[in-house]
Amino acid sequence: MPRLWSAVWPTLALCALTLSLDAGCGTRRDPDFCCSNALSCAASGVDVAVTPCTDPAAPVCDDNGDVAAPRTCIADTGGACAAPGDCMDPTRPYCIDNRCVECQDGDAQADCANPTPACSASTHLCVPCGDATDCAGDPGGPVCVDGSCVECADATDCTAPAAAVCDATTHACRGCVADAECASQVCAQDAGVCAPVSDVLYVDVNGTGTTCTQAAPCGTIAQALMIAGDHVIKLGPGLHRGTAAISGGRAITLHGAGVDQTTLDFFATVPGAEFVTVTSGATLTLEGLRLTGAPPSAPAVRCDNATVAAYRVHVDGIAKGGFAINACSFALVNTAITRCGSATSTFGAVSLTNLTSTQTVRFEFNTVIGNSALGANVAGVACALLARPVPLTSSIIFGNDRADSVPVGDDSDCTVTHSVIDVTPPAATNTDVAPGLTAPEFRLPAGSSAEGRADPAATVGYDIDGERRGAGPHDSGADER
Repeated sequence: MPRLWSAVWPTLALCALTLSLDAGCGTRRDPDFCCSNALSCAASGVDVAVTPCTDPAAPVCDDNGDVAAPRTCIADTGGACAAPGDCMDPTRPYCIDNRCVECQDGDAQADCANPTPACSASTHLCVPCGDATDCAGDPGGPVCVDGSCVECADATDCTAPAAAVCDATTHACRGCVADAECASQVCAQDAGVCAPVSDVLYVDVNGTGTTCTQAAPCGTIAQALMIAGDHVIKLGPGLHRGTAAISGGRAITLHGAGVDQTTLDFFATVPGAEFVTVTSGATLTLEGLRLTGAPPSAPAVRCDNATVAAYRVHVDGIAKGGFAINACSFALVNTAITRCGSATSTFGAVSLTNLTSTQTVRFEFNTVIGNSALGANVAGVACALLARPVPLTSSIIFGNDRADSVPVGDDSDCTVTHSVIDVTPPAATNTDVAPGLTAPEFRLPAGSSAEGRADPAATVGYDIDGERRGAGPHDSGADER
């Protein structure tokens, strides 16, 4: 039985008058019924007056059943037409079944876009997608989520290492921005890449494992370093105690949970032991941790004929100095070196020596403050015997003790730009106004002279706390307000 008659038959059998509500019958007409002219109403077989559509979502009466059942209300599909030239509305360019419509079957990619990227086969209107088949070739992406064609529904749709995370809001694949977005719990923020679980060894303060797996982490860095090969060593939150010596061409990353969560404190049972060393062609990367303690005869980090990098690291209170970098490629980024050195140390925060013209160098967005050194030694950044000048940029190098008040030396080997530095008069892009940082965290206060001072061309996206730097102008130093 046709849809209309099945709906109104009880009314006709009892009343045989109209399809509207009759007080004596207690039965309603089909609410979707319509007829827009006398001919259509007569064709219904019932004596009924013109019945328009009143639902804004379905305002058009399909008198002839071109789209749905005859004399039912449907969504607006445009005006009547006999040929394509009759459709003058650019949003309804096609003449199909004598109505101007939005799209043709199989042509949704050209005519329809999110949030209605699919073309309805019955109405030829743009509608939300139903599944991935509606999104084949769609510029929005191949996956259907909540009616829109997008790049991904979850991380399984994101296969590129540098875009392995499916953003929960935009459903676009992107690089990671936090450890929690990675199965390995290790995100290299600057690259936006999650470390593979197979490359990571796990160390927790209370770990009891022997193979340093995610399920059974080890308790010390020493245990992890005994496992041969190149690894990322994920240090969980808390206070870790020990030392680390990397050599023999190995590539090791010590990755913490953040400077405010993971601390590596010097502890050794061997007299004269060093804290963190990287030598003999090895590569060491430090990420998201704080270094503290009192190694008796060595700085926090010593690099000799190797490669060292520090991202989002805070080295604080190491009496023999912060980073001693000799004949090494290096990167110091978003790193704070504070209160290091002493009246007996040969340098304070950073010592750069014997760098060749082929070694890569990077020093930007660092905070060097409150360091000291013996006599005429440089308490800030010491530069000597360098094959080419090292640019020190977008940083704070201020309040480092030295008798002649020169925080960087030799100035011919290191150039300072877009920074806060206590040299008067400062260079054109620098300022000598105190930045207003205070211990122990040395974060920027409101109105600091470091605000907006960074190099406009800088591309560092995060600060020492792993927070986005956002749109420029950025702040100099490790912290972004």
